[in-house]
Amino acid sequence: MIARLDVGMSSWQSVSGCNHRREFSRVRTRGETTRARLSEEVIPLAEQAIRLSPRDPLIGVPYSLIGTIHLLQSHIAAAIVWLEKARSAMPRSPLHRSRLASAYALRGETECASAELTEVRRLSGGHLFSSIAHLKA
Repeated sequence: MIARLDVGMSSWQSVSGCNHRREFSRVRTRGETTRARLSEEVIPLAEQAIRLSPRDPLIGVPYSLIGTIHLLQSHIAAAIVWLEKARSAMPRSPLHRSRLASAYALRGETECASAELTEVRRLSGGHLFSSIAHLKA
């Protein structure tokens, strides 16, 4: 992320007197390339962590990481598979469940999304995702 910010800042600083639209397009393309590279590098590392420590009590973290990357890339079916693994591995984690709810909603499974959000609220004491206004605050 810091590298992306550095690229963005150096690009932004170099635009004085340049075509801003062209420069923005260059920065955006660099960001997309960085995100693609990040997923190509992170998923194999997370999969390796899973293989090396399949009984780790925090095994849900690499599952969730892979699922989140798939979710960000709009690979919803793959995201759901990995996020369901994260939920199964760490059922008391509201973070994994909230991302799973997002994936279900994107796939149109509103009942599953609603059930996950209800569980997120229960696990968090009712504070997370209680309202849109609360999220904006």
